[in-house]
Amino acid sequence: MSDAGKYKHRVQFDRAVDVVDDDTGERERVWELLMLAYARVQPLRGREALIADGVESEADTLITTRYSRLLMSMRPKDRAYFAVTDTYYNVVSVRDVDSAHVDIEFRCTSGLNAG
Repeated sequence: MSDAGKYKHRVQFDRAVDVVDDDTGERERVWELLMLAYARVQPLRGREALIADGVESEADTLITTRYSRLLMSMRPKDRAYFAVTDTYYNVVSVRDVDSAHVDIEFRCTSGLNAG
């Protein structure tokens, strides 16, 4: 069976970076583009959401993409943006599916991420 079309949506992955304002000396959060990738964006419902452990049980969306070491460096304060629905997703966890370095799953919550 072909994987063609499995990852049909472009998702923007952003890294949260804390910087110090030169004028005020205050820390502020800025977002840097980490990577654009083709992905599958799926809402989690019912049993899928209950299967997740601990903090992952809050996740309402699963984003799956091809493996990338750069994307594996994503942390919970980072975010993903899906332009088709104009939705920001807070990254809850990142997992190398089956530890095979083929696919990555991001369990996410929807809503603007302030980091």
